[in-house]
Amino acid sequence: MKIKRYSRKMQCLAHALQSKGPKAFKMLRKLMGFPAARSLRRLSNSVDFQPGICDAIVNPLQVIVEKMDPKDRVCCLLFDEMCIRSGVYFNDAKVDS
Repeated sequence: MKIKRYSRKMQCLAHALQSKGPKAFKMLRKLMGFPAARSLRRLSNSVDFQPGICDAIVNPLQVIVEKMDPKDRVCCLLFDEMCIRSGVYFNDAKVDS
């Protein structure tokens, strides 16, 4: 059995496509030879995700922005949140003091 090695770029591209839709990913996997879904899961599980702002991303952005012309620095930085549990709960029972 021949083991195929994928570059980190190919793995990231495949992972991004898989997250957009499993059906499309399956089709593209056949056409483009992407890694299997199981391999991508192992890749995701190997990354140590922590809550908060990721310095490994923000610091390189800071270096890039410092080199930019001031008029080109106007931008919008968005942070996406993950919802662990949806819903708002309210207990309107009156508490006697």
